[in-house]
Amino acid sequence: MVHRGRKSRDFMFLASRLERILVRLVVISLVLLVTVQALLTEDDTRVFLSYTDRLEGVRWAPDESPQDDPVPSLEIEVSNGPSAPWAKVLVDGKEVASFRKKIIRVPVQDGQLVEIDGTRWRRLTKFRVRWVHPNMVEPRVGTEVITQGTIQTVGRVHLR
Repeated sequence: MVHRGRKSRDFMFLASRLERILVRLVVISLVLLVTVQALLTEDDTRVFLSYTDRLEGVRWAPDESPQDDPVPSLEIEVSNGPSAPWAKVLVDGKEVASFRKKIIRVPVQDGQLVEIDGTRWRRLTKFRVRWVHPNMVEPRVGTEVITQGTIQTVGRVHLR
């Protein structure tokens, strides 16, 4: 009988310790869950916490949609950096914009040649056509241009 009581006490002691550990784990898990959910509400931190956000790309705000713009234009972005102020967009050989921001919008007309001048920077830099006017056939969305101290052609504008 004495032996049985000791086993029971040992079991109760072990069960109470295990219960305390489980309660602590549940509380820590809840605190972590609430913290991560709060961080996911911020756009800047969501990119680091959610793999899906990186796959989806940049969201358009409903009032910023360039679809309604009657002027033919295209948007080009710096693919591998936040900006590239030394890089210039040339339309028919004339400088029309620089990449002070990650994304720039360039108004164009049918038949114009769009190029990126990266001659002032020797490192490899990638640019991508992010958006084109609905009536634009060329260049297409997703067209990539890589400069490494050179001038590269994005394409000749063709409108419907």
